[in-house]
Amino acid sequence: MENWSNIFNIASLPSTNLVYIAVGSSMGYSHYDEVNNQKPESNNQQYPCFLDKFRDNKLIILIDPALEAPLKLESFFATKGDPLGQVDSVTGPDDKYISRTFRNSTTHVFAFNTYFYYETRKYFHNDEEKQINAIVDHCVANLINLISICLSKVDKTKLIFQDYSGPDTFNFYSSLLACFDRDELLDNVMFDVTQKDSGCFIEITPELAAVDSSNRFIQDKFYKLVKLASTSTEKYSQHLNERIGILQYPLSLVIGKLNESIDFDLSSVFGLNRVKNLATIYNFKYDEHSKDPRYILETYTQLFCIIIQDIIESKQCCTTQCDYLMSIINQRDKIYNALSMLRYE
Repeated sequence: MENWSNIFNIASLPSTNLVYIAVGSSMGYSHYDEVNNQKPESNNQQYPCFLDKFRDNKLIILIDPALEAPLKLESFFATKGDPLGQVDSVTGPDDKYISRTFRNSTTHVFAFNTYFYYETRKYFHNDEEKQINAIVDHCVANLINLISICLSKVDKTKLIFQDYSGPDTFNFYSSLLACFDRDELLDNVMFDVTQKDSGCFIEITPELAAVDSSNRFIQDKFYKLVKLASTSTEKYSQHLNERIGILQYPLSLVIGKLNESIDFDLSSVFGLNRVKNLATIYNFKYDEHSKDPRYILETYTQLFCIIIQDIIESKQCCTTQCDYLMSIINQRDKIYNALSMLRYE
């Protein structure tokens, strides 16, 4: 915990402009040497090239049980002419590193040879489940505290959280949107710079972790289509197709089936978490754990209408088209085909 106290102190400094947390950021495998010999900046997970667009005085937190010694980050800064100096370290009984602290003229680095879990999980063995989920509580508390510090400053510190070990961070980030001011969080805290495809061996480019002219993170997957239509044709088309796909299945399917029979068995429908994702994007609150079919029908229908209105407005179509789509929502073939047409109109 002492290390995290030091992290909190550094993050709270007015001079700290950026916090970068990289989970699963070990680079000790031969694959990285092969990649980095060809494209030195394309796969540096410990100091990705998009960090260069942010002002100096950065705080970097690397977390991975397999973090190498020395870190690739040490040789990276050495080649830049500003080598890291080791400030502190903690080792275990086998003399392997538990944590290390470094700094140079522009950057503080904390390296933890450990796991970082932010969502509870189910396991076959109860003891393992208790052990892992106890780690979750500790990790989430530290992360929320760090975000709170960054957002509480007058000149807010940007924070980027990237999990290179594979899990999708969307659900956890969604939970944070309910804990903090939504716009403030979206503007200053980014999880998954790809906005879609996080994980190992992503190609890192300077365009990731983009900011607008007001220095706000661009997080297009959380934008309404009306906004995307005026800013990015490529992103608009991508998100339009993704959202229409969810409207077609499972959203309109569930609405139609529950209108046919309120006793319809929802357990037979896959991908209901995709509906939750849409609700997050549109800041639409509903109880995802409710089993009341009437409640589900009502809230799904409201969400469907909200998204259709956004699509129609983004395409500058006649508003009567929204009324028509709502009128055929129980006709499976018609609504599916009508939604497909909206992809191309």
